[in-house]
Amino acid sequence: MKTKSLLFFLMVLFTIPVFADIKESREKKPFIPASRNTAYAVASGLAVSNNSAFIPTSALVSMTDFNSDSQPPSALNIYKGDLAETMMDRVFTSKTLKMTGNWQTLSPANVGRNGIDGLYIRMDRRGNPKSLMVADAKMNTARLGQTADGKQMSQSWIKPRLKRTADAYLKLGADLENAKLRQVSRLPKTLAGNVTSVPIDERYSAMIWKTAKGYFYHIRGGQQAAPDTIRRQVHIVGQYLDGAASGKVPYRQRLFTYQAAEGKHVFSIKQLDAEGNVIRGMTQKIQGTFNELPREYQRLIRHAAVQTLGQQKNIYGFRRSTEEVKAMAHKCCQNPEYFNRICIKPRLTPLGVQGIVTTAAVTALMPAVDIALQFAMTGRADWQRAGTLTLLGGTSTAVGVAASTGLQKLIGCSSGFSNFMGGSITGALFSIGMAAMGYCSPQEAAFNTATAMTAAGLTAATPVVMMAIATTFGTTASGTAISSLSGAAAVNAALAWWGGGSLAAGGAGMAGGSAMIAGVATGVGAAVVAVIVAYEGWKYFADVKHQHEFLGHKMKIQRERIERKIRQKTIMLNSGTN
Repeated sequence: MKTKSLLFFLMVLFTIPVFADIKESREKKPFIPASRNTAYAVASGLAVSNNSAFIPTSALVSMTDFNSDSQPPSALNIYKGDLAETMMDRVFTSKTLKMTGNWQTLSPANVGRNGIDGLYIRMDRRGNPKSLMVADAKMNTARLGQTADGKQMSQSWIKPRLKRTADAYLKLGADLENAKLRQVSRLPKTLAGNVTSVPIDERYSAMIWKTAKGYFYHIRGGQQAAPDTIRRQVHIVGQYLDGAASGKVPYRQRLFTYQAAEGKHVFSIKQLDAEGNVIRGMTQKIQGTFNELPREYQRLIRHAAVQTLGQQKNIYGFRRSTEEVKAMAHKCCQNPEYFNRICIKPRLTPLGVQGIVTTAAVTALMPAVDIALQFAMTGRADWQRAGTLTLLGGTSTAVGVAASTGLQKLIGCSSGFSNFMGGSITGALFSIGMAAMGYCSPQEAAFNTATAMTAAGLTAATPVVMMAIATTFGTTASGTAISSLSGAAAVNAALAWWGGGSLAAGGAGMAGGSAMIAGVATGVGAAVVAVIVAYEGWKYFADVKHQHEFLGHKMKIQRERIERKIRQKTIMLNSGTN
């Protein structure tokens, strides 16, 4: 309701400059060349499009909260999916939980939403694989869906994804054959999503990543392993997964579910058949209130709650304090229903303020340029028109920002589409307002609207194209193809790729990639404005030159006629005299 009221207020505000200046007849309006008229509309539209051209530069960012009344289902599912996956990983890899456990995680399969949620392996003492498990995590009543590869978690769906994971390990093994590989005692914090896990034996796994100085690996617990051992294990895991993908190696299929209902936490592990259907009578379940559960499960819930509620989807957003996150997690532990109310709430950030200031600066720049041009062309300025341009640009920009934010945050539209629509709406409103006040013709307004939409589309499409390039051709620090990733892992890897690699690899990381994409989008917008202004300016001055030539030609004809008549009269007078 508040959002609708805000949009209505902005629309009413937009009409103020129109009615404030429409009383003066069009004939009395100062002439505005088409080049400036178009540039104003396009610049205001681009200011909106580039204000949130990519998620990290959005004016509003995500913050977790508990009021889900007005949130789209997609916003809730992202957090609930992360929560269920975090719990599943803890359950399957723990050595103390009694349902299952003592599995080791493989990567990069655990990338969420469009891929395998969890891929786990058990090894013997000599480092040979014993069994493999493919798992999916769901929360509450969520079900396995139908895809182009068949039902989710069916063998027809699993095998191509196993094949991609196997290829990633085999490629890493080939890269390690002639590369330096060194062990370090600590895992850097900047490598999230860029680490490949390689089981060494039944107890330990090595984490491998790549930097500008070569490949490194770390083994938790201070264990030591020779580089040749790591190279061998990478090949073993890759060949084992390739065998599973081709049907030569059997694997288990499991569905992990977590439910929060009636004050109880309910954990279930269900066996699946080859078609992805649940096998009746083959389900393990543990349930109870938080205080009734074993201590290991209490730690599991608390850890998952802190990790899910504390994470932010925007790398430039505010982060909650540790005390806030712990308080929210405690609520969820004691009252599981709070997990069902996890939602995303917009919050203004310093970068958002910067975007709004940039938009306001562009809006204020238009009348400033107009006044300068008025003085240059006529020696005086029409301050009423300058004020009207300021108010018109500001209100149309405000409506465009509100539309862009509403589409992206409330309805759940993609960032590119919402930015395109916001910029288009701004350019259209500005052009319509100019025509309504008599500063341009309806035909010019239609042309300006189409131009603003094209410019906004190019600006909004630039980040999408750049992310597609990174996804298609890029690789992570560990050598994994970004195309094999999905969800947040793919986005983070693509950003880091455009940033020249992760911070640990000597690059600028995700922040650098975000700045690169935003900068290119800004450059595209500036180029569009420059081309339009240059074209319209050339057209205007060409028209002026043509008009001058036309008038000069007419004046020459008239002069020749006058001279001819004068000669004729002179002759007649001379003849009469004689």
